[in-house]
Amino acid sequence: MKCEVVSVGSLGLALVLSLSACGGDSSADDGSTAATPTSAAPTTEEAVTLDPADCEDDAFREAHLEFCLNEVPVAAETMGGPATEPATFGNGLTARIVSVTTEPSAGSDYWVDPGDDALVSITTEIVNDGPQPFRFSVGDAFVYEYLYYGVNFYEAQSWRVFDDQGGREGLPVQLVPGTSATTVSRFSLPSSELGDLTFVFNPNGEILTEWTFYDVEELLQ
Repeated sequence: MKCEVVSVGSLGLALVLSLSACGGDSSADDGSTAATPTSAAPTTEEAVTLDPADCEDDAFREAHLEFCLNEVPVAAETMGGPATEPATFGNGLTARIVSVTTEPSAGSDYWVDPGDDALVSITTEIVNDGPQPFRFSVGDAFVYEYLYYGVNFYEAQSWRVFDDQGGREGLPVQLVPGTSATTVSRFSLPSSELGDLTFVFNPNGEILTEWTFYDVEELLQ
């Protein structure tokens, strides 16, 4: 038995390759190859225990994006409160639910989904008590209105109402300080789910954060 030393590299670094055991193991002389157990080096993610709380740090989140997306989903940027209280969007702009009514969907002009036997109408008043005019988004494409029902937040079918000019019914182009406007949002859903309702509203999704009204069923008439 012998050990061979092979020198490689332009800087004269020696790489020692053990081609046969340099000891008293006679099994190496019979032509068989002895298997040597090996283990892969741990990756950076495996070697370091990651803490989901660190995902709040932007640099950490960027470096471990996949981990943070799986472990700590980004929460939706929302504000909210009970349906009996007004929404506050800042700079003097508020919105409040004026009324919530329900009626059977049978015989209505809406092509409701099977099982959606109830129509819910939510009237919302938007008030500008701030110092500057508030402008609604062009074409009202960014007036957000969503109704969710049940503890698992199923989304009700929304029926947007537009005027003859294609604008949102009841809403002007802007609200100057000291003025208000009222709009109606309509939804269809199973009448058996009217006991747990959540309404999400935003008069201009381009510049404002949406507001969530909880316990809307308490205002049902």
